[in-house]
Amino acid sequence: MIRFMNYFSLLLFLIFSCFNISAQNPVLIKDNLVGEKDGCPFSRPVDDILIAYKSKIYLSGTNRFADFSTEGDFEPWVYDPSTNELSLFAQLVPFKGSTPNKFFISGDKLFFGARDEFYLTDQLYVTDGNRNNLINLCDSAINQFRGMLVSPSRNTVVPFKNGAIFNAYENLSSFSLWFTDGTKQGTIRLNKNGFSDNFVVHPKYNVVVFTQDNKFMVSDGTVAGTKVLNDLINIVEINSNSNAIGVFGDHYIFEALDVSTGSFGVFVTKGISSQYTKLIEFDLNLPNSRNITTLPNGNCIFSTNKGIFITDGTASGTKKVPGLASFNLNNPYSDLWTIYKSNAYFAATDVSSGKGVELFTSDGTVEGTKMLSDINPNGSSNPSNFKVHQELLFFSANNGTQGNELWYTDGASSARLTDINSGSKDSNPMFLTGLDNNLYFTATTDAEGRELYKYSLSKVNVENIRLQDNQNIYYNSSSGELILPDNERMKGCSVFIYDLLGRNIYSVNRYTGNVNLKSLNFSSGNYIVSITKNEKILFNIRFSIP
Repeated sequence: MIRFMNYFSLLLFLIFSCFNISAQNPVLIKDNLVGEKDGCPFSRPVDDILIAYKSKIYLSGTNRFADFSTEGDFEPWVYDPSTNELSLFAQLVPFKGSTPNKFFISGDKLFFGARDEFYLTDQLYVTDGNRNNLINLCDSAINQFRGMLVSPSRNTVVPFKNGAIFNAYENLSSFSLWFTDGTKQGTIRLNKNGFSDNFVVHPKYNVVVFTQDNKFMVSDGTVAGTKVLNDLINIVEINSNSNAIGVFGDHYIFEALDVSTGSFGVFVTKGISSQYTKLIEFDLNLPNSRNITTLPNGNCIFSTNKGIFITDGTASGTKKVPGLASFNLNNPYSDLWTIYKSNAYFAATDVSSGKGVELFTSDGTVEGTKMLSDINPNGSSNPSNFKVHQELLFFSANNGTQGNELWYTDGASSARLTDINSGSKDSNPMFLTGLDNNLYFTATTDAEGRELYKYSLSKVNVENIRLQDNQNIYYNSSSGELILPDNERMKGCSVFIYDLLGRNIYSVNRYTGNVNLKSLNFSSGNYIVSITKNEKILFNIRFSIP
């Protein structure tokens, strides 16, 4: 029996090695703020308060509360996996906290915003990972840079040319556009034309397109190269309160008001020239275009409050996906859509079926846009916080039983990884970040509050054991049976079926023939069948139920 358990352990090892999923539970890095209070802030995804940089994890954290305040004094912290040490990176505003946010990497430097001592602006900081080399780029004596807007809901800074382009205060009541190369001397004002946001970098032209003072603008990071994108003579108003701009191949897709018709529409430019084409005409209400995503098949998918659309860049080739409504229409953040294995993955509702908000996928065609998993059959699972790492797509979702927890999909099926806040309570995993063989994120429990966690995704270069018999194992979709080899070698064998989390779904101690999975109510997805004989593993093989 002991020897068999050793074989069983090997089986699980092989299963998880093949699919890059570890059977371990998430590890709490540290209850940084001891007790139920939050050691990490519960922030909106646009704040980007957790990032992997130079083999370490940087984040907004705290281990104490500020004096005379009910809020944590959050500062930049760093976790070093090699030493398992979580430590304060810098104390920028003593006794109050700087609430670091919008972490991003540009070139070989790490940038982030953090409050000034009066909490009026976000200062822009840059570092090479060395505490002694942390620089506040705001310097009235050198560059007159005063600070950035404090806002958890605006896209006001973007990595660009080893530095950044960003919106900043010109004075207490007006704004200007700036570029930095990561030095104080290289932080320059590009114009004084008002508030700018919705920054989108086009990789082909190496420029940033953005909205400023109800105009579409383009900048190459120089004063001379910052100008109106094109004349757009008949477009006079832009919805600059959303991410209504996106890259589509060599072009841009954007939303604007067409005064010649008096209605809003979605347009596509021809490169970054003055030419553009209207793809869709809506009405007088803002369509709130979001999630403009180019797919490998050359088409583009995007959401509006009128539905989800797919376009090939022409008006005639722009089609609405019947019945679908995007989740959280007023959320301009990128955590609700992602690209994985050449498909778009997103949260949406199939209004025609009455289903709640579930996980959908699209290959860039109307016919190929469909629900991947009905995670919460009795309600909405609200999948979000998408992160692709180690060839898998991770996200948070609520199945109606365990609360909002950590899930994953391999593109064929979905499964919950863990129940961090046990029972029906939510742990709300956020800011999913991959580093080496681990997934890092913040999550909440009743006992520790919101803290930093990691989940091991140990990947070992061990292939599944395969023998010639395996070619005779397959799932027959017509009969619902798992077809097994019918030969002398199978006599006296035991059959085990596992899901990708290593849970034993079915077992029989003595082989008697094919296994009728349909009668056992197996759901669609990927499974492992393991055949053992005399306490030895003969082979393991993966099969799928469509």
